[in-house]
Amino acid sequence: MNYRTTADLAFIEEEFELLESAIQEVNSSSTRTHKDYIFIPDNYEYFKVQLNDILFIEADGSYVKVCTRNKSYQISTNLKSFSQQFRHPDFIRVSRKHIINIRFTERINGVYLVLRDCSGTEYKIAFSKRKRQEILGALPIIKIRH
Repeated sequence: MNYRTTADLAFIEEEFELLESAIQEVNSSSTRTHKDYIFIPDNYEYFKVQLNDILFIEADGSYVKVCTRNKSYQISTNLKSFSQQFRHPDFIRVSRKHIINIRFTERINGVYLVLRDCSGTEYKIAFSKRKRQEILGALPIIKIRH
């Protein structure tokens, strides 16, 4: 028989609790970043916005405009702060002014992306040259020889 002292059992219990809390922290942080919605503040309320409804996020001075299929929300924050709080693989920053949802990308021109919402409205979003490779890498593009 294996006998353990009270101190041994207390140590094991403490280690188990630390492990359990670490697992909960990892689970909660990973679920927070992979939700399919966010809450956006607007006039002292928070509105649930589905990520697949967001077309793009646009900087406007010390504000950010979140453009969805149905409505635009203006938030009192800058784009850098917004992007630090919001990370999702479908959204990429394409310039100092824009973060786009790649699911709405219809065409890529040499200097801009064309996004189209469900009603057929098109939005031309300019991107910076230094972001071009990152943008092309985020989209499933068929490569051809010229």
